[in-house]
Amino acid sequence: MNEIGNTPGRSPTQNGPPANDPQSGADARDWYYRIGERERGPLTLAQLKDLIASSGEVAREIVVRRHTDGEWVSYESIDGATARRLHADRSSRPALASAAALADSSRHGDAMGTASPVFKRGPNLRRGLRADWLVVAGVLVWAGVNLVLWNVLDPFRRTENRYFQILTNAAQKARDAQALDATARGRMAASVVEEIKPIVEDLKKSANASEPVRQHLLWAGKDQLPRLFSASGKERSECDGIFQRHMYEAGRRLGIDVPRPATQVSFQ
Repeated sequence: MNEIGNTPGRSPTQNGPPANDPQSGADARDWYYRIGERERGPLTLAQLKDLIASSGEVAREIVVRRHTDGEWVSYESIDGATARRLHADRSSRPALASAAALADSSRHGDAMGTASPVFKRGPNLRRGLRADWLVVAGVLVWAGVNLVLWNVLDPFRRTENRYFQILTNAAQKARDAQALDATARGRMAASVVEEIKPIVEDLKKSANASEPVRQHLLWAGKDQLPRLFSASGKERSECDGIFQRHMYEAGRRLGIDVPRPATQVSFQ
């Protein structure tokens, strides 16, 4: 039976470097550290020291061990100089990482069995704000384009509905004016014609067979409404009937509940 001699500085039951000599085998990746419930490693001693040196006061919460079956000890017990320096610098240099950041070291490094840098700068704030502003600007432009299209296309025909109401009110003024003398009726007629003039000018630009609502509103406002003030007797009655028929045709296309006029005038 061969006997194993007691080599100075080595434990008779340990073939590797002694646990109390952290410098021996410094290039071996056999160091582990733990903070809280999280354990990371293996690392070389140099990697471990670099990691701890950048951790600020968090280093005081770290325990380390050598080999997977080694005993957990405070980091200060293997590198007292670094631990004391970190403790002395805590009032003049802010900690560069928190305990949570240290515990959540790079997953990539863990997967490859190597230690990757734990303390990384966050995303560039200016770049982040620029990216956010681009998104906000894009949304605003998109909303603006849709708003313009909404007003141009006018899916609810708000303009035509407004014209319909103005012409309806103007026709009622013409009917009420029949009870006035010629002078007062003339003043009211001039006021109404001035009021509907912009409407008639706008309708002239777009009224056609493909826009029957605008076409009927134009005929009612341009051809019949002024005659409601000037005509009398049978002529006025016929004029009012034609006006009402145009307004009926425009109203039903707008979804307005308009009574069907009694006149026999028919439009396509």
